[in-house]
Amino acid sequence: MLFSTLFDKGSKLLGEGKYKEAISVYDKALAIDPNYENALNNKCVVLDIISNQNITSSERPLSNKTTDSNSTTKR
Repeated sequence: MLFSTLFDKGSKLLGEGKYKEAISVYDKALAIDPNYENALNNKCVVLDIISNQNITSSERPLSNKTTDSNSTTKR
């Protein structure tokens, strides 16, 4: 597969939110040309997105219930 085809496929996967697949394709492209800046940049973008998703998911509360002892309801 040609380098440009791999890069385009990785970009398409990135746009579709298929991050793990995009990394795999960018790795294949970078195996052909390890210094291609656009592929390196896009791979970094994907890794950053995945990292932020992992942080966000680890910060989610265990329950959706919220309690506020200071809240009052007026009728």
